[in-house]
Amino acid sequence: MKKKLSPEKAKQKEIRKAERTKKKLATSLAWSHVERIRDNMIVLKSKKTEEYILGIKLIPRNLFIENSNAQFVAINQIRSVLNQINFKLYWAVCHNPVNLDAHLSELSKQMQEEEDPVIWEMIENDFEKAAWFQQTHVEIEFFLMVKDHNYENCVKKYNQLVGLFLSTGYRFKELDDYDYENFLAYLYENPMINNFYFSHGIFSSLKDEDYEVLPGKEYGYDTDDKEEQEELIDDME
Repeated sequence: MKKKLSPEKAKQKEIRKAERTKKKLATSLAWSHVERIRDNMIVLKSKKTEEYILGIKLIPRNLFIENSNAQFVAINQIRSVLNQINFKLYWAVCHNPVNLDAHLSELSKQMQEEEDPVIWEMIENDFEKAAWFQQTHVEIEFFLMVKDHNYENCVKKYNQLVGLFLSTGYRFKELDDYDYENFLAYLYENPMINNFYFSHGIFSSLKDEDYEVLPGKEYGYDTDDKEEQEELIDDME
C-alpha cells in the first residue's frame, strides 16, 4: 500500500513538480521578451537589456449621445494631447470580460439582507441577468503605453501622459497587473502563458502569497484626488 504523504511533504512535492514544468515552459517561451509583470508594470528582457512598460486605460465614452459641439471638443482635446506628446506612444485595443463584480457583490448582499420573498426573487433575477451578461459579453478597452530602457525615464513619460490626459476631462486609470493579464490572454489566446506569468493553474503552488496586486489608480475630475491631479497638470505646464 502506498504511503500517504503528509500535507507539508505533499505541498513540497507539488512545488518541485511546478518548478520543473515552469523551467521547461520557460524554454518554450524564449521567443517572448516578457520577463515579468509585477507592480503594475511589464518588464521586457532581450539578452541583458531590459525595457519597462507603463500605461493607462481610457474609460469608454459614448460621444454619439452628446451634441455636436461636445463631440467636437472631445475629439479636439484628444488631438491636442497627441500633438503634444514628444515620445513614442504605444496603443492597443483589447476585448476583456465585463467587470460587474462590484454590482454582483452588492446584489448578493441585498439578497442576504432581504426578508420579503417577492423582493428577494426580483433581486435574484437581477443577479442572474448580470451574471449571464458578464459571462457572455466582452467590453472593448483602449490601452495607451510608454516604454523605455530606463525606469526613471519610463516613469517620467508615464507622468507626462497622465498629466496631458487629465486636461482633456476624460476618465482613465492606471494599468494594473489584472489589465496586463487580460491583455496577454487576449494577445496570445493561450491560457498556459498566463498561468506561467501569473502563477495560475499548475503553477499556483509557486504564487507569492505575500504579494498584493494593487488596483490601478483612477483619474478624472469625478475622483477624489483632484489636488494631486492638478499638481500633475501644473507639472506639464
